[in-house]
Amino acid sequence: QTVTFAEGSQLQTIGSSAFYDCSALTSITIPNSVTSIGSSAFYNCNKMQTVTLAEGSQLQTIGGSAFYGCSALTSITIPASVTSIGSAFQNCNNLQTVTFAEGSQLQTIGSFAFSNCSALTSITIPASVTKIGTSAFQSCNKLQTVTFAEGSQLQTIGSSAFQNCSALTSITIPANVTSIGRYAFQNCSALTSVTFEDPNHWFVTRTSAATSGRNVTLTNAAQNATYLKSTYDDYYWKKSV
Repeated sequence: QTVTFAEGSQLQTIGSSAFYDCSALTSITIPNSVTSIGSSAFYNCNKMQTVTLAEGSQLQTIGGSAFYGCSALTSITIPASVTSIGSAFQNCNNLQTVTFAEGSQLQTIGSFAFSNCSALTSITIPASVTKIGTSAFQSCNKLQTVTFAEGSQLQTIGSSAFQNCSALTSITIPANVTSIGRYAFQNCSALTSVTFEDPNHWFVTRTSAATSGRNVTLTNAAQNATYLKSTYDDYYWKKSV
């Protein structure tokens, strides 16, 4: 039920599938020396309620499916040192709170990172994030609020990133975003307001690599929401720079 690392542990890597399917494991404290959690490391540890990253954590990477199906996990704090999250928390369907530590250096929220986290109600994306991957928050159907931290460096919102987020009512797209993938906000039925910090020079296209397409005017927040969730939901959105 419990895994304990000795005080002063110098462990650097928790390898792929290290605790795969340990269905009786309830909690773990990960030493601050760990820099990488491998893919499927805690896959389907469905009774694990608490994951604690020791103070001063040096963790940089959380691999794909690292905590997949950890359905008892209700909250997680991502250390500031983490730069990349894979499909780490997919199907953590009781995960209510995701906190990014102050000074976060996170750059990438990977494909399917939080997909099907159906208890998640709000999230604040750190300013350092440049990419939200394909289906990153897909089917987070209680997600009401997505906030981008001031000074957001976000450039890319991947295809289906917020697809089926049926509780999401509004969102502001940061000025640095130049690409929004197909179906990014499809089936966001409650979405009534999308504000673009920079509404200029946008076009929609059927081709992901296109450099031109059908120009769209994005000064009306209500119309923008309709465009994204239905009218042009199956288009790629690009901004000429």
